[in-house]
Amino acid sequence: EPAAEKFQEGFRRKKAIEKGIAEFNAKPKRGVDFMVENGLLEREAVQVAKFLVKTEGLDATQVGEYLGEADKFNLQVMHEYTGSQDFGGLAFDVAIRQYLAGFRLPGEAQKIDRIMERFASRFSECNPTVFANADAAYVLAYSIIMLNTDAHNPQVKVKMSKEDFMRNNRGINDGDDLPAPFLGGIYDRILADEIRLSDGLKDSKIEAIGGAQKELDRNKRVAMFKKESEQLLTTIRKSFAKRKQSEESTGYVYYTASNVHHSMLMFELCWAPVLAAISICLERAGPSDLEVVAECLKGFRDSIAIASTFELQTQQESFVSSLAKFTHLSNIADIGPKNVDCMRMVITIASLEGDKLGNQWVAVVRAVGFLEELRAIASENPDKYLLSAASGSQIHRERTGDSASAFTSPETSIHASGSFKKEKRSARSAKKGQELGAQAAKAASAIREEEVKAIFTNSAKLSGQGVLGLIGALCELALEELFLPRPKIHFFEKLVEVTELNIRPRTRIEVTRIWEKVGDVFRQIMVSEQSSAVMYSIDSLKYLAGNYFSIEEPSNFSFQRTMLKPYVLSFSASKNATVQEHIITCVEKLVTDNAANIRSGWKAVFAILGYAAESKNESVMNNGFRVTDSFVRKYFGVYPDCFVDGASCLASYAKCSSSTTVCVAALDHLSVRCASLIGEGRAIPDAKPVPIESLKEVGCTAQGPLVFTEEVGSHIKVWFPVLLGLTNVIIDRREDVKDHATSALFQVLQTHGGSFTQGLWTLIFRGILFQIFDDVSMTETRSDAKGNSYQVDSTCFEALDLLIETMVLHFNQTRHLLGSILDLLKSWVVQEREHMARNGIRALRKLVDFCSYHLTHEEWMFIGTFISELFSETSPVELISPILNGKNSSAGSKKAEAVDKKAVDSGRSSAPPASERADKESDEQSSSVTDAEATKSDGEEESTKRNPGKASGSANPLSDGVTVVQEPEIQQVQIDDLDDTDAAPEEEHHSSQFINFKVVRSKCVSQLLLIECTHKMVEEHYVLLPVELILKLADSLFECFDFARSFNANVDLRFALWRAGFMNQVPNLLKQETTGVIAYIQILVWLFVDKFKCPDGEAQTEEKLIAIYQRLMKTFTVSSRSAREKPEDSRELLAYSPVVSFALSQLMHIGSEQFDRMLPKLYDGLLGLIEVDSREIRLLVAGLLRFRVGSVVGVPTTFQPERKLPGGLKIHSLSMVARSSNPDFTELMASTKKVDGVKGMTIVPAKKGDSTFMVTVYGVAAIQAVLGSMAGQNPVKSLTVLSNATSADFGREMSGGKKSQAL
Repeated sequence: EPAAEKFQEGFRRKKAIEKGIAEFNAKPKRGVDFMVENGLLEREAVQVAKFLVKTEGLDATQVGEYLGEADKFNLQVMHEYTGSQDFGGLAFDVAIRQYLAGFRLPGEAQKIDRIMERFASRFSECNPTVFANADAAYVLAYSIIMLNTDAHNPQVKVKMSKEDFMRNNRGINDGDDLPAPFLGGIYDRILADEIRLSDGLKDSKIEAIGGAQKELDRNKRVAMFKKESEQLLTTIRKSFAKRKQSEESTGYVYYTASNVHHSMLMFELCWAPVLAAISICLERAGPSDLEVVAECLKGFRDSIAIASTFELQTQQESFVSSLAKFTHLSNIADIGPKNVDCMRMVITIASLEGDKLGNQWVAVVRAVGFLEELRAIASENPDKYLLSAASGSQIHRERTGDSASAFTSPETSIHASGSFKKEKRSARSAKKGQELGAQAAKAASAIREEEVKAIFTNSAKLSGQGVLGLIGALCELALEELFLPRPKIHFFEKLVEVTELNIRPRTRIEVTRIWEKVGDVFRQIMVSEQSSAVMYSIDSLKYLAGNYFSIEEPSNFSFQRTMLKPYVLSFSASKNATVQEHIITCVEKLVTDNAANIRSGWKAVFAILGYAAESKNESVMNNGFRVTDSFVRKYFGVYPDCFVDGASCLASYAKCSSSTTVCVAALDHLSVRCASLIGEGRAIPDAKPVPIESLKEVGCTAQGPLVFTEEVGSHIKVWFPVLLGLTNVIIDRREDVKDHATSALFQVLQTHGGSFTQGLWTLIFRGILFQIFDDVSMTETRSDAKGNSYQVDSTCFEALDLLIETMVLHFNQTRHLLGSILDLLKSWVVQEREHMARNGIRALRKLVDFCSYHLTHEEWMFIGTFISELFSETSPVELISPILNGKNSSAGSKKAEAVDKKAVDSGRSSAPPASERADKESDEQSSSVTDAEATKSDGEEESTKRNPGKASGSANPLSDGVTVVQEPEIQQVQIDDLDDTDAAPEEEHHSSQFINFKVVRSKCVSQLLLIECTHKMVEEHYVLLPVELILKLADSLFECFDFARSFNANVDLRFALWRAGFMNQVPNLLKQETTGVIAYIQILVWLFVDKFKCPDGEAQTEEKLIAIYQRLMKTFTVSSRSAREKPEDSRELLAYSPVVSFALSQLMHIGSEQFDRMLPKLYDGLLGLIEVDSREIRLLVAGLLRFRVGSVVGVPTTFQPERKLPGGLKIHSLSMVARSSNPDFTELMASTKKVDGVKGMTIVPAKKGDSTFMVTVYGVAAIQAVLGSMAGQNPVKSLTVLSNATSADFGREMSGGKKSQAL
């Protein structure tokens, strides 16, 4: 009704205003905010000012504090508050009294200053003729405040006189004095009457002072009482006068209770007296006062109904708890008929008001528990509901025809927490055989069992709010009883019963809210140390889950998982193997009975089994894997929801540390069963391979237009658990396990990788495969929990090989990852561990060899740039120490002496004499200088891969074939400053530096391996390589050679390193120098003679060839002369002999015209070689002069250079006699180029106007096939294959070439 609503609205508004006033009196700003937020006040300065002026009950002290604040809004309010005052015609001191009657000035001087300044301004506005300006009013106002404090504060002993007051205010009126009578009158009035607040205003400051004054003496207290009484009387008079005025104008308003909501307002006012009255009457009622008891119980029922209807929690709680106390069930001896009636009323209220009882269900259920306990004691079975009396650890339940009961076990109960001691005493009394009185036995049977059962069996009829209240009460009480010293299960059984009755018929939201409470109870019990309670709760949860799992869970719901979460938490937290195995058994039973209906529950099931994989108890682990294996075999591919979580569970067993057999079995499941199901599209429906419009766009080689792509989230969802599960086992310390995991992982990728798109391969490489090698750049070994170290490199070696094979197999899909693969290989090559570098370069060669025919021009160039960067990054620049490499020769020699002296002083051997050093170096040179020092055979590489530690005994690249036993613990060698005052200026002295032997050694090995790798790559893939790439690699080889040459030439540096303990013999880089220059010359010669591949090859390589030949010949000649004088220098000569021999033999392959151009620049060098002592070199020079130089000076020769190129390429030279001097060779060239292996052909006249032509055929075709194709062609009259000569022929000084083949 409108009137009722208006009444309620006014009542609520009044309550809100009262609360707002209370908030203001505590915190003024918070009070104003409250009023604004609740629509009681507008946030405008004018409205807030009116609120401060007109609202009764505001604390005057807090009003003053609010007005004095410096905030902008507070200042506006203060201005409006002051502006609302009318001071027109008032004396100045009267205006101040009026102004300060509504609030107390704050204590802070700045706040007082702001308020008085505004007052002075307002007074001057209202009385413009009183003062010359507002400043005079401001100063006088401040003086009056000081006078008021001085005159009426008892703590001020020396009071201000009138003369003092007048003197203080001289000249304040714009330089003039105010009239003396004016100031004197103000003084007298202030002295006679203190400026104070209006009577009746609330002032917390005065109240605080009053409280403190209670401690004053009796006379002062009497005076204060008299004063307060007068103020009270004054307030009452004003209140009555105000009421009378209101009565005359409007009269009192009386409301008739015409709406049900009026009863709430009345009940809020009278509930406490009503409760007290009926409680006293019920307490005093005797056995014969049946009507009184009935009326009191009716009052309880109606009051609880009203409180429940209007959700008055405090009132409801008071009435329900009082009624429950009147049951007296906790004191059996005092139970009478009225207590039984109270109990019956409790049951009635639970039935009638159950939907709105809320938290009061606790009192109701507790009372019911007392009744059940009374009935058990009456039946002489007080231990009936103890947990130990339950049927073992298993719950045997049978569904009866009556759905009201789900258990065949007897009902149970519990005492209230506040009566546990009484309960225990009662139980002990019952055990001692004490008999209950006849009255108590009668009371126990007065209420039928069906009435009690109805509270729980009818719970399905309660509203959602009502059942939550009941279940919340059962949860609270169940935890109380289960954690007693003697645990009980009555309320826990009732909780399970009520949950079962309500979990299926209710809405999803209600079920979720119910389980939030019930699940928390299960979680708390299952993680407790009460093993009997834990086992009992495990069976109870299995029973509940079995009933819920019997129906299929809708998609995208997760209640099954939530329901089994207590199992997960209990299993992970428990250290009891019996509990863990019991959970596994229950889970197995649940899944076996309800597999077809399980959806989200699979996640919890496999989480439990996954924890079993981590168990230290072998029985638990084996039992868990037995169940997992069974589920995988039965349900994978049948129920899609189990696949992803099952694969993650298998990954946990694959890492199992207690059983290799289980690990291998789990790996087989992942790599075979899981991978096959995914590949066939049977893992989950959403993860089937999808068709694409164009396979070429993604580079897919799958049989059919179906691929797995990163754009389908389900594809990642199914593949990643399987691949990660295999990857994580690769770091296992057991050889057989990690080997099995490695082969299984790459077998899966090689089998199914052809159906992966490039995007999915990217995710797999970066998220899975590359993490296998994370430890490569960190540490060579790991340690297990016991501190036992084990190697990780061997697995990485195998994985790297398989990674390269996988990439090659699916190169079209993985070619975009070439840069990432090369970065990975770089991380191996730049390692300080030699065997890592070896395997990295070996993998690089494997990658290039297998992918060579698939690489594009850009990819070749990328690889070439990568190799050049490797040359640069692995260059052992640490050897070129600025300390030992002096800036002048004199310093160098003196430093050598200083080093020698330091070596002697420190106990190390000094440099041997020159003769001894020569003998030693000669002995070292006698050791074989072969490629075995830089690379090893496959067997040796495999041995190193499996046993990386053996690499320390391999050939030393710094000793050129002489094995050096280097102490493994020597990691760094300090090279101190070579102090010598005469050796070098002070600025050339440097601080100590360190050279890491392992790093330098690894870099030297890498340089040798890179030289070999580059040489082999160009030789084997010459046909495919771009010319610019070959030139780039040649430049890198030259830089490598040049660095080694510079180091070898710096004798002082090498001996200083030896003396500093860097090695136990003089280091050198002869191997790097010689192999590098041989590879460099070979590549340049190939490009120089191959006009078909590199038409401008002569221009790009001729100057480089000439420069390196001149350098080699000069170096060798000088070394040969030096060796005659210093035998100790013969080592370099011996090392360079094969290099010079190779260089001279390469001149035999250069065409005649090319050789003729180079000869003038090489002539002096060739003549110098005639003087050397090496017979082999002299024979090669002689052969070169005989067969190549002779033609230049007119000596006839039949020599034709043998121009063999890498990759089986040859340049065949033929002499052809045509049938005319100007034939058409178009058809001849076309037919010849069709011959398999012919890549190019040129025909040029031998002489102008002659019918003889020179034919050059380029390619891998056999000469017989070429001749067969050209023979019989119309323009050809005859063909002659020009004779070839090899470098070996010249070495043996053969006198002529082979016979010409004529056709």
